[in-house]
Amino acid sequence: MLFLVELDHVKSGPMLTPEAGRTFIEQIILPTLARAEGLMAEKKIVAGGPVLGRIALRFIVEAAVPQEADRIVSSLPLWPLAETRVTPLVAFSERRSSVEALLENLNRASGVARKPRRLRIDNTLRLAGYSRRSWPAASLAGIRSPNPANEKKTMAVREVAIPPFMILPNGKIDARALLPRIVPCPSLSHF
Repeated sequence: MLFLVELDHVKSGPMLTPEAGRTFIEQIILPTLARAEGLMAEKKIVAGGPVLGRIALRFIVEAAVPQEADRIVSSLPLWPLAETRVTPLVAFSERRSSVEALLENLNRASGVARKPRRLRIDNTLRLAGYSRRSWPAASLAGIRSPNPANEKKTMAVREVAIPPFMILPNGKIDARALLPRIVPCPSLSHF
């Protein structure tokens, strides 16, 4: 299991004297860095390092149980003087699985079966607010573009699957999200 560890030195009291600063560096900072390097060599810390310009550390600990992560963090000499946050992390695949299961449960509870809908691209463009004269770049279904330079560019009209994320809560299709999927092709004979 992975844990994100954040340690921030809490400054309190007046400015340190040069002697106190030297003691802090020798007894806290250097031993903390040495211990962290040792933990990296042992593969207990898998990534991370000191924060630029601050007395702080950010790293990821790999531990079997939270108690092991706690032992690793508390073994750092900076730990008693730092504000510490430890956050358990999950793998992206684990999160995807749990979110997909949640979505399935929500769909089942609402009785909505979200299957892809099919729609012709020219109808999709109309739903997005385009008229035949304002269709982007070229013509669709052989309708000539008002610009002769675009005559060689035609767009094929064919049915496309509308993914469920493009269907709005009111049941209408968010056609603007589909527009980037329409690509120019040299002629309709390719389909």
